[in-house]
Amino acid sequence: MTLLLVLFISLLILFFLVYILSQRDILSPPVVMLGMFIISTIFALINAKNWQIDYSFLATFYITSGIVVFSLPILFMANKIPSISEKITNSKVDIATWKVVFAIISDIVIVYLFRKEMLQLAAQAGYRGQSLQWFIRNTTNYEGVLEFSSSIRLLVRFVDITAYIFMFTLIDKFIYNNKKGKDLLLIIPVLIFIYKTSLTGGRQDILKLVFAGIVQTYILQKTKTGWNKVISGKYIFVGLSGILVGIPSFYYGLFLVGRTTTRTMMESVSTYIGGPIQHFNQYIQHPISPSRYFGSETFVPILNMLGDAGFIDYKATVHLEFRQLGVTIGNVYTFFRRPLHDFGPIGMYLFVFSIGLFFGFLYYIVIRSKSRSTLWDINVMVYSYLFYWIFLSSIEQYSMTIISVFTLIAIILFYLLSVFYWQFKFTPTGFAFINNDDEIEREEI
Repeated sequence: MTLLLVLFISLLILFFLVYILSQRDILSPPVVMLGMFIISTIFALINAKNWQIDYSFLATFYITSGIVVFSLPILFMANKIPSISEKITNSKVDIATWKVVFAIISDIVIVYLFRKEMLQLAAQAGYRGQSLQWFIRNTTNYEGVLEFSSSIRLLVRFVDITAYIFMFTLIDKFIYNNKKGKDLLLIIPVLIFIYKTSLTGGRQDILKLVFAGIVQTYILQKTKTGWNKVISGKYIFVGLSGILVGIPSFYYGLFLVGRTTTRTMMESVSTYIGGPIQHFNQYIQHPISPSRYFGSETFVPILNMLGDAGFIDYKATVHLEFRQLGVTIGNVYTFFRRPLHDFGPIGMYLFVFSIGLFFGFLYYIVIRSKSRSTLWDINVMVYSYLFYWIFLSSIEQYSMTIISVFTLIAIILFYLLSVFYWQFKFTPTGFAFINNDDEIEREEI
């Protein structure tokens, strides 16, 4: 218990230090990471007695030092790479009505095919009338007995990326007051995405979309006010309000996606948010056998692909072993368990440093130091799409889903579909591409 309190105080000190060094940017990646670890540690402290937490020095050290190592390249870039000195006074990002209708119809067809295959998989696995969503989630995700075809998984990416692009367009219109009557139609692909996600009994993809929306809104607001203006106070208030609304929404969302639980809201949320802090400690105190393959917990999709191709003998799900938390159990271990288990302490530090370098490059070089353009807008969406890696860092290490072929396909789709939705148009002589960059109004500051 004492060292858990030491961890909490250390995280608080680091938070304020990193916040100042990040030029009071509340959505700088290390600030977000520390904020999420603080929230998770608070839940662990609340449940310390029920979970019989005896926190270890090593667990405390690995978490605090790991966050410092992750932060170092980002803080270096934050103070060495100047942000662009301009404000955007007007933006005209738009999607033609026929493309909106095309997206809606395409999404509906894809979701129909997705549900059809889902029912076929359920029948194949012996579904007998219990919760269909949970049955599919259990057999495809947890047990790994069945899986959706590659063609359906690829088609579903169209639904996912379309939702992100339409959400970005809506946010841009809201910030720059560029609204039209048809804008309400833009929300429909987002709602279809939410429905598609609920079919498989999951809530996490919806959370990822929410996180992406927060990042997109913040960055677009910064382009309007200028990067040097601090707007963190407003987002701290929004964040606290989001927690108050989000916690019950997350709990009751379980029932909306066809799942049930006997746990109270506090038990459920504590297990998800605070549990990983204790599970990481339990792993440190009672580790499992070493990995058979290099990166067997960190690079699951890559190793499964090699296994399917016959290069190695590997077939596994992304899920780790369950451990006890009072009256419940959990199997998520924060940002640091997987690389620590796979690569050892030095390898873990190198791995998290690399992730910090990656996000620092995207945020400070690709986004903050560049003028707004269509390419810049797409880069912001890609960044927001990947940012759950940081938002959920106190819960899990999401390299095991992000470092995959399907993520690469999603990123390619961001570029292709954005150009289609924003720039492609038919002309009397064929088709052409609109250059929206000339319509962006800029003001030097």
